[in-house]
Amino acid sequence: MQGKPTEQAGQGGPTACAAHRPDWHFLAVLLLLSAGIHAWLIATTAVTARDSIGYIRFAHRLETEPWPVVMRSIQQHPLYSLAILGASYPMRWLEHGVTPQGMVLSAQLVAGVAGLLLVIPMFYLGRELFDRRIGFWAAALFQWLPICAQVTSDGLSDGLFLLMLTTGLLFGVQALHRQAPWRFVPSGLFIGLAYLTRPEGALVGVAVLVVLLGIQCWPALRWPWQRLSRSVAGLVASAAVVALPYMTTIGGLTVKPATRFIFKQDYYSLPPAAPTRGKLEETRAPSICQGAGPLAVILGVWWIDEGEAGAPPWWWAVQVVAVESIHAFHYLAWLPALLGLWWFRDRLRDTPGMWVLLLLSLMLASILGRLVARLGYMSERHTLAMVLCGTFWAAAVLVRMADALPGWLERVMRRPIPIRFHGALGLTWLLLLTGWCLPATLKPLHANRTGFRAAGEWLAANTQPADEIVDPFCWSHFYAGRVLQESMQPRPASGPPTRYVVVTNSKNAHNRLNSLAAARALADGPLDAETIVRKSLDIAADICVYTNRNVTIETLKS
Repeated sequence: MQGKPTEQAGQGGPTACAAHRPDWHFLAVLLLLSAGIHAWLIATTAVTARDSIGYIRFAHRLETEPWPVVMRSIQQHPLYSLAILGASYPMRWLEHGVTPQGMVLSAQLVAGVAGLLLVIPMFYLGRELFDRRIGFWAAALFQWLPICAQVTSDGLSDGLFLLMLTTGLLFGVQALHRQAPWRFVPSGLFIGLAYLTRPEGALVGVAVLVVLLGIQCWPALRWPWQRLSRSVAGLVASAAVVALPYMTTIGGLTVKPATRFIFKQDYYSLPPAAPTRGKLEETRAPSICQGAGPLAVILGVWWIDEGEAGAPPWWWAVQVVAVESIHAFHYLAWLPALLGLWWFRDRLRDTPGMWVLLLLSLMLASILGRLVARLGYMSERHTLAMVLCGTFWAAAVLVRMADALPGWLERVMRRPIPIRFHGALGLTWLLLLTGWCLPATLKPLHANRTGFRAAGEWLAANTQPADEIVDPFCWSHFYAGRVLQESMQPRPASGPPTRYVVVTNSKNAHNRLNSLAAARALADGPLDAETIVRKSLDIAADICVYTNRNVTIETLKS
C-alpha cells in the first residue's frame, strides 16, 4: 500500500478520466436510472414489509412518548424512525391526517430517497478506487440488483444505512489516499450516523482505523506521527459526538437483542411446536404485532432445528452466509467480483481503500456467521453492505472485458471492426451484463400479501376502537389503523366488544410465527366465519376473518 503525501484527486489507472473533467453527466444518468426504479417499486408496492410496521410504531411512539423511554424500549436504532417521523408531517397534509397508508409512504420515501442518493458516494468511491467509468457501473449494478433495489424501496432502514455507511467509507478512503486528516472528521460523522441507523455501522470506523494504523508497519508508508494522531483523533471524536448521546441514553452499545446471542454464550431456542426437519429449509422468522419482534425479518431466512444432524454448526453457518450472499448478488454477479479480487490484486499494494472494503466485508461476514451459528437465521438483506463492496471489483472486471471485447471479436471474425463501433460494443456489453436482472428487479413488492391489506382496510371501516384484532401476521392489524391507535385511550364501547381473528389458508404453515398457533386456536373455537378473498396478479391470498359474535363480513373480490 502506498499513501499519498498531499491532498490530490482520485486514483484511477490508465483508463482514468482527466481530473478536470466534470462528473455531472455520470451522476445525472445514475440519478435518473435510480429514480425510475425506486419510483416504480414504490408505486407498485402491494403491502409494506412486516419489519416496516415496527419502524413506523417506533416513529409514532417518538412523537407521543418521551424519547429516552422509547429508545431504551425499542429494539432498533433510532435514525430511520426519526426520518420517517419527519417525512410523515408533509404526508399528513396530503392524507388529511395520520393514516397507515401515509406512514407507509413516508417510510418508503425515506428509504427510496436514500437509495437514490446512494449513487453519489458509490460513484465517487469507485472513482477513488479505480476510475469514473468503474464508479459509474458499480453504482448502476448495485441499483439494478433485485434485492438491492427492492430493499431500498421498501419501508426498511437499509437504504438510509447504506447511504451513511458508503459516505463514511468515501471520506475515510479519500483521507487514507490523500493523507488529509480533515477528511476523517466527515468520515466519523457519517460513521456515527450509520451506527444510529444500524449498530454494524460502527465497523466502518474500525476498518478505517485498522488500515490507518496498519500502514504504519511499513517504514516507506508511515505517516508523520503528528498527522497520524490528528487523523485518529478527528475520526474518533467526530464519531463519538454523534453516537455517544444515544449510547448514554440506552446505557450501552446497542439495544438489539441479537448482540447478546452473538457475543455471549447464549443460543436462541426455536419454538417447541416447530416440526423436525431432516435438511435445511428456508422459512420465515417469528414475528408479533405488539412490540418490536426481535427476530422479525423479511426475504430469505434460514433456520435449523436444535436437533439437526449432519454438518457442524460452523460449516452450516459458512454455507448459509455464502448462499445468501450469492442470492443477494442475484446468483451471477459474485463471479466477476471474485475475479476482480484476483485481476486487480496489484492494487492492494498501493490502494489502502481496497483493504478498508476487504476488512469491512470480512468483519461483516464473521458477524453474520456468528449470528447464524447462535440464532440460526439470517436474511439476504443482511449481506447488502458486502454486496456493495463487491460491486466495485465486479464493475472493474466488466469494464475491462468491455474494453477487450472489440479485440476478441476481431480475432473470432478474423476481420477488423471499425473504431467508431468500439464504444457501442462496449456499452452494449455493459448494459447486458448489468441490466439483465431488471425484470426481476421491477416485480411489485409483496404482491402475494394483498389480501392482508384488503382485510385490514375492511376492518378499519367496520370495527369499533374497543374491538380486538388478533393478527399474527401484523399486516391486517396495521392497515386497520391499530398501530397508530396504541397511544390513545380507547373510547367506551357501545356494546360488548368483538374479537376478529385473521388467519390465512395458504399452504405455508408459518410455524415460526409466535402467535399463529394461538390465533388458530381462537379461530377453531365456536366462532362464526366468513372469508375475505383478494386476488393480486396470478397469486390468490385467501384471508379468513373470524369473529366471536354474529357479525356479517363482506366478501371482497378483486
